[in-house]
Amino acid sequence: MPDEELALCKNPEVLSRLGNELEHTPDPCGKIIRMYYYANATMEEIAAETGLKNAQTAKAQKSQCMTDLIRRVTDALRRAGFDLTPKKRNRNGKN
Repeated sequence: MPDEELALCKNPEVLSRLGNELEHTPDPCGKIIRMYYYANATMEEIAAETGLKNAQTAKAQKSQCMTDLIRRVTDALRRAGFDLTPKKRNRNGKN
C-alpha cells in the first residue's frame, strides 16, 4: 500500500467518518457487514440470521452492501476536503 494510502487509513478523521457511515448503514446491510467483519460469521450464518435464501445470496448482498458503503464513505471524505484522486503508479507499483 502506498504511503499516502496508508496515512489515509490511519487518519482519525477518516476512521471517524467510516465509523459514522457504518453506524448509519441500514439493515440488512449494517447487520451483514458487522456479522461478517466483526463477528467473523460465515455466509451460511449470515443468511440464516438475516432471512436470506442461502449463503450465495448473502455473499451477493454483502458485496452490494460494501459497494454502497465504500461509495458513501468516499462521498463523505470528498465533502470533508480529502483528495481521493488515485495516484499514478509505474509498473512495479512505486510512484
